Amino acid sequence: MRIGILSDTHDDSHMTRRAVELFKRRKVDFIIHAGDIGSSEIIGMFSGMNARFVLGNCDTDHDGIREECVCAGLEPASRSTSFEFEDKRFFVCHGDDCSHYREAVTSGNYDYLIVGHTHEFAASHKGSTLVINPGAVT
Repeated sequence: MRIGILSDTHDDSHMTRRAVELFKRRKVDFIIHAGDIGSSEIIGMFSGMNARFVLGNCDTDHDGIREECVCAGLEPASRSTSFEFEDKRFFVCHGDDCSHYREAVTSGNYDYLIVGHTHEFAASHKGSTLVINPGAVT
């Protein structure tokens, strides 16, 4: 299983396109975007791919982003999501809602917690959960 993780694209189509090309070259099976997408136009770059998006604090066009997700054949973006992929449990949120983040970390219910927001790469274990922040695409 190869998972591509990105966050904080902030409507930077050039860098997002480069990330998508890298994911394709590396034959990524699934993509997770941890928020601050920027606009609905970014979503279109992931059309035909297996991807999940969450909304960040800078994503103001919630309806447009959700609609574009549906048009691209993806699940509509929400503020957080949890799911299973290849027998692993994931929780994804942008990271700006501290109480939601803390609740997910302390629950022990997830193998992976994916966040964004700080624009800095970080990866650490919190109990049995691996918390990953991919940093900003820009």
